[in-house]
Amino acid sequence: MNLKDLPKIELHRHLDCSMRFSTMLELLNIDTSSASVKLITLKKKYLIESPHKNLAEVIIKFKVAQELLKGKSILKRLAFECIEDAYYDGIKIIELRYSPDYIKEVNPELSFLEIHEALLEGALLGQAKYKIAFGFIIIIQRTLTVERAQQTMNFALFKNIKIIGVDLADVEDFPALPFLKLFEKASEENLSITIHAGEVPTQKSIENIKEAILQFNVRRIGHGIQSIKSPEICNLIIDKKIPLEICPSSNVLTQGVKTISDHPVKKLWDMGVPITLNTDDPGIFNINLTHEYELVQKIFQFTENDFIKMNKIAFENSFIPKVELQNFNTTFILNT
Repeated sequence: MNLKDLPKIELHRHLDCSMRFSTMLELLNIDTSSASVKLITLKKKYLIESPHKNLAEVIIKFKVAQELLKGKSILKRLAFECIEDAYYDGIKIIELRYSPDYIKEVNPELSFLEIHEALLEGALLGQAKYKIAFGFIIIIQRTLTVERAQQTMNFALFKNIKIIGVDLADVEDFPALPFLKLFEKASEENLSITIHAGEVPTQKSIENIKEAILQFNVRRIGHGIQSIKSPEICNLIIDKKIPLEICPSSNVLTQGVKTISDHPVKKLWDMGVPITLNTDDPGIFNINLTHEYELVQKIFQFTENDFIKMNKIAFENSFIPKVELQNFNTTFILNT
């Protein structure tokens, strides 16, 4: 099967970690044609292509590439190129999540609204050219104080153009419950909720999945792969029909699993757990969604029909309003 041409939907992609390596080099004013340029050294500095110790170590590495996110023009370009890359990867619908706080760290002069408007402008230009449906999910970082997080949630609740949901992300050692009231407000305001939970191999991580479902009213779970260790949690996910946003390569790079062969994606699928396939941080990981499809097809023998079913799950559980999706060619889902 030609997986590149297979129509796809992606629900879990961090826009602020999606910059092309070629764009990184351009922004660094590096002439790659020069024999003195050692691309291996540059890749080691700016990309993550081999497993790190844990998620926390990966997040620290993100800080290196974060420095390249300075300025409205760069943010606009980032969003446009992300849509363009998605198009050439066979993606028809994409949800892009980003942390206003993360981007503001290197753009202190910009307001959340100015950051959003720059990203929106680039994504809309991409949409006009490539006819891809997209929406933004605003990330609340669980490493922030509740007071800081309140400001970010207030921005999300203002419902600027294309904001379709909110996410609680970052290292799971930081508890989620202090942010519960913020997410209850988001639910009341009809903002869809997804939460990073069950990404790392700890007992707390497994419990975070249950907490997200029963207390945070999530529609989806980011990663959730540690659920395989608890039949109770798997049954809860199946019963509540909560899809997992699974990112296979990412889970290896952050050591959520030791190797791709250890990944529970096939076991979860065979159990009836609803899953979708995603890239997480394709720029810094130097991958695309087709790569993830090919990876799990090779290792676990997923079929084209399996992928079609996963994309139907993604379509049904996308935060983008269905009335908006009607303006795009979604017959690839309806006719399969």
